[in-house]
Amino acid sequence: MNPNPYIDEDLQALADTARRFAEERVKPGFLERDQTRDLDRVLLREMGELGFICPELPEQFGGLGLGCLAAGVIHEEIARADLSFSYLNLLASLNGQILSKYGNPEVVGPWLQKLTKGEAICCIALTEPRGGSDAANLRLRIEREGDFYVINGEKTSISAADQADIAVVFGRTGKPEAGRQSYSIDAVNDFDPFFLELSRFCEVHRLGVETLIHEAGAGQMEINFTHGEPMDLADRVFLFKRTVRETALRHGIFATFMAKPMEAEPGSAMHIHQSILDAETKQNIFSLPDGSATPAFHHYIAGLQRYVPQIMPMLAPYVNSYRRLSRFMSAPINVQWGYDNRTCGIRVPESDAANRRLENRVPGVDVNPYLAMAATLGAGYLGMVEKSLPSEPMKTSAWDMDFELPSHMEDSIRRMRECEPVRDVFGGAFIDAFLAVKELEYATYNRVISSWEREHLLLLV
Repeated sequence: MNPNPYIDEDLQALADTARRFAEERVKPGFLERDQTRDLDRVLLREMGELGFICPELPEQFGGLGLGCLAAGVIHEEIARADLSFSYLNLLASLNGQILSKYGNPEVVGPWLQKLTKGEAICCIALTEPRGGSDAANLRLRIEREGDFYVINGEKTSISAADQADIAVVFGRTGKPEAGRQSYSIDAVNDFDPFFLELSRFCEVHRLGVETLIHEAGAGQMEINFTHGEPMDLADRVFLFKRTVRETALRHGIFATFMAKPMEAEPGSAMHIHQSILDAETKQNIFSLPDGSATPAFHHYIAGLQRYVPQIMPMLAPYVNSYRRLSRFMSAPINVQWGYDNRTCGIRVPESDAANRRLENRVPGVDVNPYLAMAATLGAGYLGMVEKSLPSEPMKTSAWDMDFELPSHMEDSIRRMRECEPVRDVFGGAFIDAFLAVKELEYATYNRVISSWEREHLLLLV
């Protein structure tokens, strides 16, 4: 009785046949092949005639459709006689499955027929000097030029490369990162080594990173965090930025949290979702028992509408921040609000009553997360204290409305300094010190003569 429950009578008969072949044909020439390092093509064709090569492949490709266990028992018996020669079975099965699954049948079909008949040897070019056999850390590039591909890189340790007829080469496509791949998961594949390591670091530090997708801009990624208490979440965002930069450097790339790094591409934001739970009941104060919105919900919206333009130095802290806030570039230009309306500065996402929340879409990714979260909570708090009422929700594009946000740092600083309710919430000493720093930064920026000025004014005025 066969002690292996996975080996039925048919597989056992196949194993017995392979064992006899190995003893009679493979084993006798073992020492000679070991000395010459020559792969016996005659013996290889004999194995092909017996169906010992890629028996798991479909019959259309020359296989027997027997499954991977059949390939395994054959390989085991051949290996008993000559481990090196049995590598041809292993190599053929590995490459055969890759080609049959991913290749164009018209292209790979003839090669698979030769492979299963023992008329061709296919090697695998995976290992690289720096990344070893880690397929997620490949550097070799494969770029298409017309009807051909240009391969640029280095491979090492390619077994049987000197005697193979063809090779399966692993590499990265080298396609340009051109953006316009919004919400795509596949679009991040070229960054796999970076994101895999980043994910491990985030898990170790418990940063609560939830999802990763491609955004609208070139090389622009969206990261979502699990919700939490404001201070805890600010800590996680702060550590995440540091983690991203350090991980990027390890992979020879640079990561930026600049709000608008490229002229023709959308800028990057740090959208803040916010809801408030009652300290005693732990219920969302934005929803009534019947599921409808509370007055506090609308007061909170009104607070954001009124005070976000007054706290912009904490939501758009640098000169570059205001370049992001432009019409039709996936960024808000005002503090209109709407239900699931992403053209508005304030969005109410679709949700059930327990998860009713607001999204402040004004802050850029360049903010200090502690200040940005404090600012948006402070604005909503003022709205609830004053019991302000919001405007009607926008049902069309808010980009068709006028600008309501400061257009540059100087205006932003002035508005914040003159807003007494904001001074009361955050403290006059903090406001004065913070704005003094912003004024110094702005003055330093103004001393720089830009390339635009030299190009358009130097020899023309």
